[in-house]
Amino acid sequence: MKESISSVGIIGCGVAGKSIALAVAQAGYDVILRTRRGSKGYEDLTNYAHREESRGRLSLPVEEILSRIRWTEDIHDIYTLAQFVIEAVPEDLTVKQKLFEQLDRLCPEYVILATNTSSLSVEEIFKLAQNKKRVIGIHFFNPVHVMKLVEITKTSGTSNDTLELSLSFSKSLGKVAIVVPDTPGFIVNRLLFPLLAEAVHALEEGLGTPEEIDNAMKLGTNMPMGPLALCDLIGLDTCLAILNNLRRRTGESKYEAPSLLKQMVQRGFLGKKTGKGFYEYASI
Repeated sequence: MKESISSVGIIGCGVAGKSIALAVAQAGYDVILRTRRGSKGYEDLTNYAHREESRGRLSLPVEEILSRIRWTEDIHDIYTLAQFVIEAVPEDLTVKQKLFEQLDRLCPEYVILATNTSSLSVEEIFKLAQNKKRVIGIHFFNPVHVMKLVEITKTSGTSNDTLELSLSFSKSLGKVAIVVPDTPGFIVNRLLFPLLAEAVHALEEGLGTPEEIDNAMKLGTNMPMGPLALCDLIGLDTCLAILNNLRRRTGESKYEAPSLLKQMVQRGFLGKKTGKGFYEYASI
């Protein structure tokens, strides 16, 4: 595997991008991490990495992992250095389409282009790309350096070589990859997000406090984390974007975003990344 891929480009240094970078570097790859926030973005990554090491969630010393990650603000570094590119920008179809149009035009033809979308159509994301053979969806789960599953989605033009390389790459990260159709939410989010929305509705309706709702689900269904805490981990803005995408693509009311979720996003309470969501966090 390492003979064909040595450097991986990751575009985006938010919740998903930081964790993908740790997972990829931990597996022995060099990482070129593109962040629009420059040294501040990399500082956030290093702080996050040290916290994860203190929690015992890294398999290698943190400094060894960080030594493999180079940050850049210049997307041209991605074009020239990476053999495999993973996009982890916000769930905005237009933003992703424009990004992949640019990447497809400038990256050498052997470079695999992957989206980490969790709710948008992979086919639509790559609509403007000309070389459809090298594009694919690779949906990781947060925190990526801990969670084992990867959902892989082909487009109508994805080549078998791209699929096999992506499966091998996922396996090299220690992941279990499943190939899923390009349907709204794939498998996991299609099942998960009605539950998360219902948990927010339960809070809205006064069925319990966040702690009571989460503890009920942890103790009653053996969930490792309650649904409201999970929303905070994902990011409330990301949860809202995913629900809106699923509602739009399916037309099903079970994906209607709760009013409370919309209000919290409008007020800037986005979960762990801002220090306040359904819970408050001492450090972000």
